[in-house]
Amino acid sequence: MSAFNPIPPRRAAAIIEEAQLGDPMRILVDFAAAGLVKGYARLIETAHADGTCAEVRDSRVPREVWKRIIEQGCAADILAVGTVRLPGSHLRGGEPSMSVIGIRFDDVSLQAVIEQHSAEARPLRALRAAPGVITPPQPVAAPAAISAQPAAAPRSQSPAASIPEGAVTVTVQQAMAALGLGRTKVNQLMGQGRLTRVKVDTRTLITVDSIRTLLS
Repeated sequence: MSAFNPIPPRRAAAIIEEAQLGDPMRILVDFAAAGLVKGYARLIETAHADGTCAEVRDSRVPREVWKRIIEQGCAADILAVGTVRLPGSHLRGGEPSMSVIGIRFDDVSLQAVIEQHSAEARPLRALRAAPGVITPPQPVAAPAAISAQPAAAPRSQSPAASIPEGAVTVTVQQAMAALGLGRTKVNQLMGQGRLTRVKVDTRTLITVDSIRTLLS
């Protein structure tokens, strides 16, 4: 059986927000509808127009249900209360009404999708220079005279040196540089509570104390 680490919708949305992929809940539901991220519900209640009802507990939410959630614009309800209620057709044989209660998402599959999207975006960042511009070769410096004194060995720089002196919080990018980790791993550490995240308006910052604690 594959690993499954259930997390609530708010945590899943925060992870996507940190990855800067776009509207968190819309992207999360799109991932689930595409089968890329596993979504589960504690209870799925189905009521047909003929009066028959059915209940399924602790199961994966089918892809067609996610597509109905998108079509009926109910993604925001997942973030608000973790539950969606989909109205059905009153005609016999039409779509049943559904209540999807206690929605959770799989952190393992979510992190895998974000890592894949981040890897695909890296080559694009390298192409941000103006097209057609050729960087001229840099002149090669003349060899320096040989000194009688042996060259001093370069001092190793502490990872925390990338943190500005006296800073209380740093950006996610500065934390990544200080820790030598990628965004996905930093997001995972924040989700685990090993890095302390602080929201200031729309910005996400990480406390320097939690970085130093992690490094120690």
